[in-house]
Amino acid sequence: MSRAKANKLYANFSKGLITEASPLAYPEGASIDEKNCDILENGIRTRRFGFSVDTDLYNISSLGSVKGKSHVWTEPGKTEELHFLVIQMDEGLYFWKINSDGTFTSKSFSVDLTTYQLSSYAGSMDATPCQFTSGKGTLYVAHPYMNPISIDYDESGDSITVSTIYIKIRDFIGLDDGLSVDEEPSSLTAAHHYNLRNQGWVDPEATGSGTTITSYSLYGAPYTYSYPTTTGPIAEYYTAKSRYPGNNKQWWVAKDVNGDFDPALLGSIFFGNTRAPRGHFIVDAFNKDYTAVSGVSSLTAVTESTRPPTIEFSSGRVFYGHRGAVYFSPTLEDSSRAGQCFQEADPTAEDISDLIATDGGVIEIPNAENIVALRALGSGVIVFAKNGVWSIASGAAGFTALDYSVTQISDIGTEAEESIVTADNKIFWWSRIGIQALQQTIGQFGPVDGSYDKSNLSDDTIKSFFNVINDGSRNNAQGEFDPATNKIYWLYKENDEDDYIYRKILIYDLNNQAFVPWELQSTSENYYWTGIFIAPYFSYLPTEGNKTLEATFTQFLCFKNKYVSTTTAEPKLSVGNFFSRQYVDFYTLYVQNEQYEGGSHADEVLALYDSYITTGYEVLEDGVRRKQAPIVGVFFERVEEDIQLSDGSYELTQPQSCFFQAKWDWSSRASSNKWSTSVQAYRPKMTMFVDTSTLEANSADYDVFYSRNKVRGSGRSVQFKFSESRQGYGFKLIGWHVFYEAKTNP
Repeated sequence: MSRAKANKLYANFSKGLITEASPLAYPEGASIDEKNCDILENGIRTRRFGFSVDTDLYNISSLGSVKGKSHVWTEPGKTEELHFLVIQMDEGLYFWKINSDGTFTSKSFSVDLTTYQLSSYAGSMDATPCQFTSGKGTLYVAHPYMNPISIDYDESGDSITVSTIYIKIRDFIGLDDGLSVDEEPSSLTAAHHYNLRNQGWVDPEATGSGTTITSYSLYGAPYTYSYPTTTGPIAEYYTAKSRYPGNNKQWWVAKDVNGDFDPALLGSIFFGNTRAPRGHFIVDAFNKDYTAVSGVSSLTAVTESTRPPTIEFSSGRVFYGHRGAVYFSPTLEDSSRAGQCFQEADPTAEDISDLIATDGGVIEIPNAENIVALRALGSGVIVFAKNGVWSIASGAAGFTALDYSVTQISDIGTEAEESIVTADNKIFWWSRIGIQALQQTIGQFGPVDGSYDKSNLSDDTIKSFFNVINDGSRNNAQGEFDPATNKIYWLYKENDEDDYIYRKILIYDLNNQAFVPWELQSTSENYYWTGIFIAPYFSYLPTEGNKTLEATFTQFLCFKNKYVSTTTAEPKLSVGNFFSRQYVDFYTLYVQNEQYEGGSHADEVLALYDSYITTGYEVLEDGVRRKQAPIVGVFFERVEEDIQLSDGSYELTQPQSCFFQAKWDWSSRASSNKWSTSVQAYRPKMTMFVDTSTLEANSADYDVFYSRNKVRGSGRSVQFKFSESRQGYGFKLIGWHVFYEAKTNP
């Protein structure tokens, strides 16, 4: 019987993991299963390097908990080329200088968060992570159980100053006094008295000998002074009319020729039932003590039990998110006015009362349920709540108190605030139904303010993979964007692990729009990641000849437990990355733990990890005919540069290895007898490295190695698996080709 033959080259394997595809139409270049492999910029698939610890930061044996929530504070104190790593551990903030060579220098100062803890909160400050932002040299920190704080750095004294930010707003609402807007009562209740004074019913000529009230300094700290409350236009109006003015009147519109208040003249003006401007009083947004600011006794204060949990610096301002509102500071030159979330001009004033562009303010988003994060995007701010996402878009002149718009752009919110990542003017985040992406709509003249395109990246790619991750793990995920590799790294925990104990990474490659999963191999519970940050300087892998293999900004915080005796451990918070050519996680730590005298620790075994990629189903557009692939050729990029003589034989430095296997007929287990034998596919000839005439090592003459592999078996579909799990061996897989044969008839 005649047979059809075909030769097919697979030169692109860069689409990453895809679990959502038909077994009869799987996307070419995608994997159906993979772990611990990477995608380079040129599309080559490699085994990831082992995770190694570079620097120890802190001995954490005295801390109650380890939370690696971190932030890179850029140019503290506006000092050029100075950067601090800030980490929340236990109930404190700790600081390290990030040196240009990638090392870290511990700073002598720290911040005790319990100093700023709300007196009404009895819990531990480390139960909830802080959120950080920085701008114009100042670090701003938010936590739901403390007022925000600002941290300023003094380079000359190498010290910091921590200040509490009291978020202040103008009281545009007033109190419910039970009166119609134009009603003029015969008796003065405390609530109506407050409303009148909040409308500006004060005597401008008073000497200030009245009641002591609370106000706020320029920075925001409360102080007291004497306020004119015993005399003034309220009393004058009552004397003339035997009733008190209504909520629709402003007294200064009725001045006589001498500039004095004339109650009779005021009575002749028809104000209708339009409420008079309010906002003379400035109150703490979360502790509205009406008596303290007005001097009117017997008013009930309104106090919130929490403070803004999220904070962001954008357009020269600090933005704070709390429940369903966003508070924004005026345009700042320094941190001194960071809490002034109000218009500077008194709206009840006779002369200057206008809102101006640089003022602060409050943006109410009534439908937002619990704002969890704010992120700058372009010149606007994206607001993330548990039930949706909103855009605070800027106007033509950028964001101002006069020109902005609020639009809901998604009804898919998030509780995973640390999963939110900004990259290439896009925002990515984890939600319950997948990994979401958002970017500004591009119009004819560039990005369109207030208009966004959104998508679910995981819905058609890794939905099944993502759905296995439970809510607790999703909500605890941490993400960062590495501009050097153009990849997003999300740390996430095992479903049954505690928070901030991470052993898995999901990578999204923006170049190839591909997902890649990694998993930390640690046979000891004492090794794990606890955070991630982007350093201001490159970290480089070792070079091979004249080739630098990779450069990255991404740094991982990790907890390690190094033994210093047979019974004593030295737990530390450290910084590491995927640089180990041993292809073993925590290899250096393993060696250290085996070097002390008196014995070894049985649980400290070598942390080998498996790296593999399994292709999707290939049916050659025909799911009926049975096929064979008698010859499969595999292409690898050479990595070895040197060869060494050892025990009379030559050994390659940094040897490469990759095992190859075929799977037929959509089989999922080896017991199906549809899996071929796993064979070594990386088989360079020694003559490529050794001059056979002199038996001396020479440089390799080829950059690409090719091997032909015989494959047994047949089936209607075929998959190929490439793998390696041994210490010291990696691979760089370029692609492969297959000589197919099939019967001409089904």
